[in-house]
Amino acid sequence: MKKLFTLMIAFSILTVANAQRGVKHKRGTKVAVNFSVYPIAKKFKGNMQMQQAIFFINRKYNRRIRYVKNNFYMRPIVKMKKIRKLNRQRRFEIARIKQFYARNYWYGMARF
Repeated sequence: MKKLFTLMIAFSILTVANAQRGVKHKRGTKVAVNFSVYPIAKKFKGNMQMQQAIFFINRKYNRRIRYVKNNFYMRPIVKMKKIRKLNRQRRFEIARIKQFYARNYWYGMARF
């Protein structure tokens, strides 16, 4: 009777553990961005190129900011200033890219 009760509890614990809903994706995996699946990118090639350029700028500056954050020898005040400067540069580059593609997009549309 004691063995049967123990087996029944063990079986119920296994059943409950397997019945839980889980997340279907792996955590910590890197996700690549596929620019060809966006519906707006199919309409305007310039927009797809702009989004890709912004993606690469963000990746470059995220890498630089991560390096500054993980730098053990830098003081916290210097880290904050450097991160602010990097974010300012990132915003400037993204604005420059957006301005370039907006100007070329409207110029190209005026011909039709």
